[in-house]
Amino acid sequence: MLEIIKAYSDILIMLCSLVFSVSLIPTTLNNFRKKICEIPYKTSIPTASGLYLLVFVYMANGWQYSELVGLLSAIMWTIIALQRRQYYR
Repeated sequence: MLEIIKAYSDILIMLCSLVFSVSLIPTTLNNFRKKICEIPYKTSIPTASGLYLLVFVYMANGWQYSELVGLLSAIMWTIIALQRRQYYR
């Protein structure tokens, strides 16, 4: 069982990261429409930083699919942090 998971690690991580990225789209669009972001920096900045670090780990392992989708997730969290800065009241 673990050998199958190991063989498909890149695909499995990519699929999980894709779900996480897609789930951020409504939040990002809602923040843009309402011009307010209630997600604190304590959440967005560490999450984005950790995801950028994971992208380097994926690169080191040669997991190209995980790398691309992980970068998308990190960018989405960076956008949320920037929205907080822009829209904070």
